[in-house]
Amino acid sequence: MVLSCPPAVIQGMLAGIGVLILASQFHVMIGDMPKGGGLENILTFPDAAWKGLIPQEGVDSSHLVSARIGILTIAVIILWQFLVPKKVQFLSAPLLGVLVASGEAYLQKNFSIDYIEFRDSLGSSTHF
Repeated sequence: MVLSCPPAVIQGMLAGIGVLILASQFHVMIGDMPKGGGLENILTFPDAAWKGLIPQEGVDSSHLVSARIGILTIAVIILWQFLVPKKVQFLSAPLLGVLVASGEAYLQKNFSIDYIEFRDSLGSSTHF
């Protein structure tokens, strides 16, 4: 007996998973904590976008800075694929986006965003 599942079902399931990941990571991108569940992340998406894009009194400015770094990363990824000649595109667009955004965050050390901290070196933080 052969069991099969239509490709549309698989694509719909993967699209749903992608929406849930996007909703939770969007909160992280703007310096906010993801909410308890997927539906809650989706429902609070507009509030999170408002916090990350519009300056508000009483709201920490780190959301604006985090959103700016996230938008920079996404812009580099998109522009790299459309504006750079194919000969140079052996460099991964997401890798370049992370490098550019990391460089910007490093140059602007007064950013009030969360950084990943390593003890002494990357090797000492890696455990096998």
